Amino acid sequence: MALVGPLFVDWTAYRAAFETEAAHVLGHKVSVRGTADASLLPYPSLSFSDVVIGDDPNAPLMTVGRFNMEIELFPLLSGEIHVTEMQVVQPELNVRIDDDGAFEWMAAEGGIGINPSRVMLSGVDIEDGRLVVSDARHSRPVVVDGIEARLDAPALAGPYKVEGTARAGGDTFTIKAATGAASGNGAFALKANVRSAVHPVVANFDGQLKIANHRPTWAGKATLDRLIAKEDQATLPWSLAADLDVSNRAVLAKALEFHYGAEERPFTISGAATLDLAAVPSFEAVLSARQIDLDRTLGEGPDKPVSFDGALAAFGATIAGLPVPSVPGRIGFDIPGVVVGGNIVSDLRADLVTAASGWTIDTLEATLPGKSSLTARGALATAPTVGFNGDVTLASDQPATLIAWWAPDRPKVGLDPFRLSAKVTASADGLALQDVDARLDEGRVSGSLDFSPGVAGRKPRLTLSLDADQLRLSDVQTVAGLATGQGAGADVVVKAAIGSLIAGDARAEGFDVSASLVDSTLDVDRLFVRSLSGARVTAAGTIRDVTTTPDGSIQMRVSAEKLDGIADLARALVPDTPAAAFLRDAAPHLGPASLEGTVQARASGEGTDIRVDLNGSAASTNIRGELAFKGRIDAWDAADISTDVSLTGPDGAELMRQFGLAVPEVGRPGAGSLTLSAMGKSKDGLAVVLRGAMGPTEVTLNGSATLTRGAAPSAELDLDLKSPDVGSLLVLSGNIVQGVIGSTPADVAAHLSIGNRKVLVNRIEGKLDEVPTAGDIAIDFAPNVPKVTGSLSFDEGSLAGLGEAILGPAVFDFPIVQSRNPWPEAPFGAALIDGFDTDLDLKFDRLDIEGGPPAKGVSLSLASNASGTGLDGISATLAGGKLSGDLMIKRDLDGTAGVSGTLRLDGAAAEEFAWRRDDRPMVTGAFSIDTQINATGRTLAGWMSSLTGGGSFSVQKGRLAHMTTRAFDQVIRLADAGKELSEDRIRQAFTDNVDMGDLAFDRLDAAFTLAGGTFRAPNIVVSGKDGATTGSATVDIARATVDSEWRLSLDAGDAAAAGGVPQVSVLFKGPVANPSRRIDVTAFASYLGIRALEKETQRVLTMQADILERELLSRQVLRDREALDRRNRLMLEARERAAAAALAEKAKAAALLAAQKARAEKTADPLDAIGKILEDGGAPARPGAKLKELPSSDVGLPPGGVTETAP
Repeated sequence: MALVGPLFVDWTAYRAAFETEAAHVLGHKVSVRGTADASLLPYPSLSFSDVVIGDDPNAPLMTVGRFNMEIELFPLLSGEIHVTEMQVVQPELNVRIDDDGAFEWMAAEGGIGINPSRVMLSGVDIEDGRLVVSDARHSRPVVVDGIEARLDAPALAGPYKVEGTARAGGDTFTIKAATGAASGNGAFALKANVRSAVHPVVANFDGQLKIANHRPTWAGKATLDRLIAKEDQATLPWSLAADLDVSNRAVLAKALEFHYGAEERPFTISGAATLDLAAVPSFEAVLSARQIDLDRTLGEGPDKPVSFDGALAAFGATIAGLPVPSVPGRIGFDIPGVVVGGNIVSDLRADLVTAASGWTIDTLEATLPGKSSLTARGALATAPTVGFNGDVTLASDQPATLIAWWAPDRPKVGLDPFRLSAKVTASADGLALQDVDARLDEGRVSGSLDFSPGVAGRKPRLTLSLDADQLRLSDVQTVAGLATGQGAGADVVVKAAIGSLIAGDARAEGFDVSASLVDSTLDVDRLFVRSLSGARVTAAGTIRDVTTTPDGSIQMRVSAEKLDGIADLARALVPDTPAAAFLRDAAPHLGPASLEGTVQARASGEGTDIRVDLNGSAASTNIRGELAFKGRIDAWDAADISTDVSLTGPDGAELMRQFGLAVPEVGRPGAGSLTLSAMGKSKDGLAVVLRGAMGPTEVTLNGSATLTRGAAPSAELDLDLKSPDVGSLLVLSGNIVQGVIGSTPADVAAHLSIGNRKVLVNRIEGKLDEVPTAGDIAIDFAPNVPKVTGSLSFDEGSLAGLGEAILGPAVFDFPIVQSRNPWPEAPFGAALIDGFDTDLDLKFDRLDIEGGPPAKGVSLSLASNASGTGLDGISATLAGGKLSGDLMIKRDLDGTAGVSGTLRLDGAAAEEFAWRRDDRPMVTGAFSIDTQINATGRTLAGWMSSLTGGGSFSVQKGRLAHMTTRAFDQVIRLADAGKELSEDRIRQAFTDNVDMGDLAFDRLDAAFTLAGGTFRAPNIVVSGKDGATTGSATVDIARATVDSEWRLSLDAGDAAAAGGVPQVSVLFKGPVANPSRRIDVTAFASYLGIRALEKETQRVLTMQADILERELLSRQVLRDREALDRRNRLMLEARERAAAAALAEKAKAAALLAAQKARAEKTADPLDAIGKILEDGGAPARPGAKLKELPSSDVGLPPGGVTETAP
């Protein structure tokens, strides 16, 4: 209201009128102590300075440094006031609250003479404002200054919109607020958004403000949210929400909820809080949750939980970002379960009290994994950095479980149950454990540990002081590792007096050490071990500037009957390292040992002269070593170096064992020696000569080696290996078979280039067992698994040798003791290429294959990795044919290996693979096969037993020996000759003749399957001009036996017999190399029997046909005879009829003539006529006289008659 008072004055009265009207509106005295100015044109404006509001001039309610206002002219004519611009500069509002909580600054009465809805405010700017709230119940006022804001309102009664900034409590806030219009009861909505400039948080309020009896109250919802930049993907959000009831006495937060984490997987803690605004303000909050899942919120759930360290880091970042309450208070937490690190922290309870720089932990209790408990009390600072200083007690019945949860990336430990208490100081500056009191099952440890990390160029530093009657080194390492992390490159100060220090299987009695490495000075005041599993160790000395120009000396002596204790110590200190593995294998061969080493350094100008001497013996081996160094340690590659080391002994094999090589107790290798000499500057290349000898075998490496700071070592060396019998070396490598075969001389040279973790073996030349060998290979040690690439070519090789490189030594060798298994039974072992990935191109001019023809012009790619070993692009000439294919071999950890692949052979000479009878191959021709195979086993015999797959094979333009089909003809002739043939005589006759020739064919085809080590070809078809031949074969590959049947048949042609064909089964059974033959003539005998029966039947049928034919002929002759008789009779009858007819005609004619004559000669005598007739007809026929032949005449067939003709 103080801001709008100037709107209602009489513009002509100036100062006095303004003071009067403002006092009437505000209910308090208003004085204008400065200037006053007003104008109407070009637009009404009003300006005052140094305005004071309040009845007490010494304690005014409000002061304004300067006040300016401009309004629109024309709305005034209609009774409306539109303020277009207003500046209120340096206003100060003093709000007083009495003991009852009532606000005294508001007017008891007052008013304006215009409707508030007709007053509009636009662009009201408040500059450098100040608000002071003085509460009679509190000794110190609340001050908000630096207020810069802009206010707008469409009506004096609201709603209002305010945007601006203000300072309070050392922080600057950006404020956006809006109100609703005042209601009838004086309440109005109030929303606000407040953002901190110091803390990344924003607060939002949305509720109703009501003023009754000069006492304001506000009720609504409030939230506090963490602000995160859009590009920040690592920081997790959190928010605090509550329903607030705010009065002049207290702030009550109901339905309080704290949410932490991403929106899709947060955890929630709920509760309530109260802020008491009494004489001494304070707050109290109680928060709880049934369970919170940090693995889900901070990690990726059970599959990828958050680590304990990760949860601590998130907790530190969160509390560092939370503003510390400005009033004292207490927060209590009760969370029955917290899922973190893949386990559960249970019964978490904590009471935190506010402190000046953070919080004080009154109580912190939790049950940790591994039946462990944690209690803590102390100060938890959040500013300027997060830290803790207080008492901590940790006890665990199952420390291994606790450590595995606390630090899952650390090696597993076997820590005994313990109880540890200490005063702990932890922050970004380091970790300190003072007054350590640890109780273990085997003793008690006291002391301290102080670790400072390396920050801002400062080196890390670890100080450890221990006093114990008995202690396990693993316990110390575990605690130190958990407390300090890695601490690489730290200055170290160690003082320890331990009655018995146990490290794995090693026990150091009387262990006393006082040593330090600080600021490049190594000071071993004393190192004494009375007995390290039987070994006595002493060391003392001081060397200054160990990293630059050392000056001083250190001596060390070790004497022991055996060095097993030192090996046990190395295994405990540095497990899974080459040094530990070396001592493990070599220690049994190093005792008794007596070694003395001395390091002497003398600084000289900008450099130092260092001499290292090592002398002594290990078992029967004499050891001598000298090293001279002149230069600077920090420029060691420019120093002059000279070294000579020699090891000599009467037993070269024992010397190899002292280097950790597993050499069996076989053979007589002879004396052994190893010498190394080097000289020069390592950056320019040391001249290096390394010689090794064992008996007559000598190996020499001669060349240069370069070592430069910041670069990988490199070397150029010439290798020369000469041995009259490299087999003796193979015996020592475990290949016992080499001990029973002839000598294998070797004379091989090569050039080695070493650098960038690669070894190039170039110009390999020489002979192995008199076989020329050449090639180039490269070994890359940069990958986790070294990789070998390159190419090798050999004049000769063997399939067995190639197989042993992949499957292990001697896998193709048969045991010395006779075995019934036709395949090698040696288990697959360590292969030559084990431990390497390979990509090698191999070539062999000749590759011998046991039991078969050699392969020539062999080329293939040998590629091996973790997934298996591949023989890719196999190409060779085998038995005159083209061999191609690919094979893959995969090995399991249990020793099982599997092989799979495809092989194809085209146009090979079949006789090279066939067995022989009478020194003749059973089959000849162009042999082709296409197959796919799979097998699994631990030996080659196992592979053969499990072989599966299938394919097809063929032979073109070939011959099957001892299987001529002409044998059928010979036997058939015997049968046709009337020989009595039994089945045995048929078999013998066929056998005698089948071997007399071969079966020529155009093509032989078959498909086959492989299952369980058995080859099955159920239908072998042989096609050719000599007859159809089929067969089947079953080969038990595991037992190398065959069971085959060949069915020979013949196209009998004219000799075919109904219901049978000439067929013989030739059966082969037994060992594949020489199966027995049996001929089954059952079908042939049946054919011959049928054929004989058919011939007899034909003979009988022929006889019957003859008889029938003769009978038919007789009947025909009879029928012909009867027909002739009938025809003759008919002809006679016809002639007789014809004659009778002629006679009748003649008689008729004669009668006619006679009649005519009679008529003419009526007087003629009848007796004369009769006489004439008798005279013309002749006398009666005499006996035996022949009748005159009648004229021929065809009178036809008699009615219903037939003529039978002879057949």
